[in-house]
Amino acid sequence: MIKKSSISALSAAILITLTTGCGGGGGGGDGGNNEPRETNNQLTPLPAFIASSTAECTFVEGGNTVSLENYRGTLANVTELNCDNASLANLNGIEQLTALVSLSLTNSGLTSISELLNNRTITQLNLSGNPLTDLSALNSMTGVTNLNLSDTGLGDLAPLLDMIHLLVLNLEDNPITEFSALASLTGLTELDMSNTDAQDTSALSTLTALQSLDLSHNQIQLITELANLVELT
Repeated sequence: MIKKSSISALSAAILITLTTGCGGGGGGGDGGNNEPRETNNQLTPLPAFIASSTAECTFVEGGNTVSLENYRGTLANVTELNCDNASLANLNGIEQLTALVSLSLTNSGLTSISELLNNRTITQLNLSGNPLTDLSALNSMTGVTNLNLSDTGLGDLAPLLDMIHLLVLNLEDNPITEFSALASLTGLTELDMSNTDAQDTSALSTLTALQSLDLSHNQIQLITELANLVELT
């Protein structure tokens, strides 16, 4: 027969043991160290071509506009880059932006876009105001749907021949006289040829999807070839 005093002593011993055990187990995860975990404050290295233009350029990442000064984001998540009015010598390192969809480089001093060769992600490209001498990379950028080449000194449209997915094209303020390359761009819905050296519209007769066409400030005499462009408003 177990006496009450023995039961009480046994219960107290169990309680002390359980209390001690819980205290030790709770501290097992971090050795009782309750100091806050250290956060990663390291800056993300930027692509070489914009490393010195952080004040002029911005990213869009996760739907939000992000400053490049003290940038700590993820390059692979960047969908848009705007470097309008920056001073760029090239686009070295742009291949790090593997999710890039929209690229705007207005008045940034570029003469070539060779680093964009074989880019398959960009759909919107704005190169207006750059003194471009080499546009050969456009041949491979078949995913572009919106292209602005205004005021780039463009005289030859051959690089556009394979850009069959183009929907919007701006060629304003360029010394272009030959437009036959446009005949294959049958998906175009908007075309700006204002203030070029266009003299006829024969190359446009196949562009039956056109809804907007600007031919102002040219020397065009006849526009009879446009009669079948019934979508024009």
